[in-house]
Amino acid sequence: MGPNGAIIIPSVGEFRAEGKTRGELERSLSDYLAKYINNPRVHISIVKYNSNVIYVLGEVNVPGKYSTEGKTLTLRDAVVKAGLPTRFAATSRVYLISASKGRPSQDIVNLYRILYRGELARNVVLKPGDIVYIPKSFLGKINDLISVIISPISSVRYPVVP
Repeated sequence: MGPNGAIIIPSVGEFRAEGKTRGELERSLSDYLAKYINNPRVHISIVKYNSNVIYVLGEVNVPGKYSTEGKTLTLRDAVVKAGLPTRFAATSRVYLISASKGRPSQDIVNLYRILYRGELARNVVLKPGDIVYIPKSFLGKINDLISVIISPISSVRYPVVP
């Protein structure tokens, strides 16, 4: 399949597959090929889902884009995929940004209760395109400030007195 959602069949041409279920694709591709082949039998196997992704950003060990692989993905599962929060993560106020028609919506979720207290009733099912942002805690911001202040001092080399 090409990057534009089309199946390229040599000697026949291009067939649009985007937005169709596996069953719909099998039927419409079979109908399409019937012009060129007598009684075509088509079977579609989906090897990997890549179009449905969510983003986990901020204070996690491996921030980035993650494929849902055609399954439902919860907030807890997404954060585990991203390597769990760092030690400076503010897990009590995690932002969940959902793209919707018009204006995106934003919710604040207490990830600490989900991950470390097992309150799975608060575990949200993510939709493709959702963004999970885990901000830095106050202690993490202080650590960054101290690192900036100490960095020039720690890089100074003092001469060795014989």
